[in-house]
Amino acid sequence: MLDHDAYKLVGIAEEDQKRFAHQRCSDLRAARLIERTGDRGVTPSGNTGYLCRITEEGKNFIASGGKTTQPTQGAKMPVDISKRVAQYVALRDLIKVKETEQKKELEKHKKCLEDLNSILLNHLNEIGGNSLSTDAGTVYKTEKKSAPLADPAAFMSYVVDNAAFDLLDRKANVTAVTEFIKQHGAPPPGVNFSTAFVVGVRRPDQVKQEKKND
Repeated sequence: MLDHDAYKLVGIAEEDQKRFAHQRCSDLRAARLIERTGDRGVTPSGNTGYLCRITEEGKNFIASGGKTTQPTQGAKMPVDISKRVAQYVALRDLIKVKETEQKKELEKHKKCLEDLNSILLNHLNEIGGNSLSTDAGTVYKTEKKSAPLADPAAFMSYVVDNAAFDLLDRKANVTAVTEFIKQHGAPPPGVNFSTAFVVGVRRPDQVKQEKKND
C-alpha cells in the first residue's frame, strides 16, 4: 500500500490526511507496523512510491483497536535501538572512509599549494616587496607568529616571579577545574563550568575485547 492507503486503513478521513501528512510510511516502518514489498505504485498525484505491506505486528495493532486510533501530531513512534545502533556504526564507518579518501585526495593539492606559496614568497623577497598586484589577483606577505614553550617550568617560574600573567592565555584547564570541583564542591571564582553528554558506540567485538582485557 502507499501512504494514502495507510491513512485510509487506519481510519483517517480524506480531509484530515493533509493534516497528518507528516506521518509517512517511514514512521510506520520504524514502528514495524509495515514493511516494503520491493515494488512501486502510483500515488493519487501521479508520482510513484514504494509499496508496503502490513506486518504481523501491524495486523495485531489493527486487531487490538488501533484502526480507530488517529495519530496525533508530534507523537513519538517506537524506536528500534538495535537498528539505530547499527545505523550509527555504519554511518560512522562511512564518514571515516570518506574523510580518509578526502584527506588522501587533498594531500597532493595541499602540496601543490605549498609549492606555489614558496614560489610567490620567494618572488616577493627577490623584488623586496610586501605585495604585488597582477591581473589574476594580488599576492601579499603576512607574518605568522608562534611561541611554543621550550622549557614550560622556566616560563611559568618567570611569569609567577614577575607577575607577568599577560604572557599567558586566559583559559582554565578543564581537568584541573574538574578536580577542584570534586574537592571544593564548586568551580574556582570566575569560571563557568558546564558538562554535556554525547553518545559513543562500541562494536560488539570491541566490547568482547574489553571484557577479555578486564
